[in-house]
Amino acid sequence: MRIFLQSATAFLAIVSISISILTYTQVQSLRTGDRSAAEAVEKLRQDIATELAKKRVAAGEQAQALQQGLSNDLKKFQEVSKDYLKPPPSGQLEKLFSSPSPSPTAKQ
Repeated sequence: MRIFLQSATAFLAIVSISISILTYTQVQSLRTGDRSAAEAVEKLRQDIATELAKKRVAAGEQAQALQQGLSNDLKKFQEVSKDYLKPPPSGQLEKLFSSPSPSPTAKQ
């Protein structure tokens, strides 16, 4: 009986040591996984920040091109319409508004 108790005690000691080793291995594996996940998240964050920076630069360039285009369009418009925006010669407005206009009912 004594041998049985000693072997059972030795068996339980080996099992408990094995469980401790497995637990330690699993914890280390989780830590490694956490570290890998953290590195992956950081890389993803950096990739997103890089893409956003590229898009900001592209949007700035596009806005600058649009502004330049609008400025050119305004200059062309001002050149084309400079004669149209001048006030009529003096007296012409009075002449236009002083002459009676034919009424549509008088013709019938």
